[in-house]
Amino acid sequence: MQGRVSWRAFMNLELQVALAALCIAAPLTAVLRLKTRPNRRAGFESVPRIGGFSILSAFFAAPAIVAIFSDDARRYVREDWSAMLALGICGTLVFLVGARDDFRPLAGGSSSDSSSSPPPRSTLAAFTSAR
Repeated sequence: MQGRVSWRAFMNLELQVALAALCIAAPLTAVLRLKTRPNRRAGFESVPRIGGFSILSAFFAAPAIVAIFSDDARRYVREDWSAMLALGICGTLVFLVGARDDFRPLAGGSSSDSSSSPPPRSTLAAFTSAR
């Protein structure tokens, strides 16, 4: 099975990348917790700005960091770089839309910034009341 990554090695590789992503995203989230616009809330907590930056950074950095130390990761990144790049581009587009909304509300959407609109109901509350 030369050139192929075994299932067990792949699962180990996934766990390594997930742990590396957590070690990258958690500190970045804590450091970059920028204040949000006034009255922008999700439930009782204010929503921080640019939350997706930590996730996007971890998505790109974690496989590269693990590939430095692992031959299996290096081989996986080399073989599947185009799929990772496609996912990264899609993630970047989602991040950019979210970042724009963080600083200037998107038109036509239901913005939680408006103090005249009632707070959004949770999905569970909507489901239980529909019964």
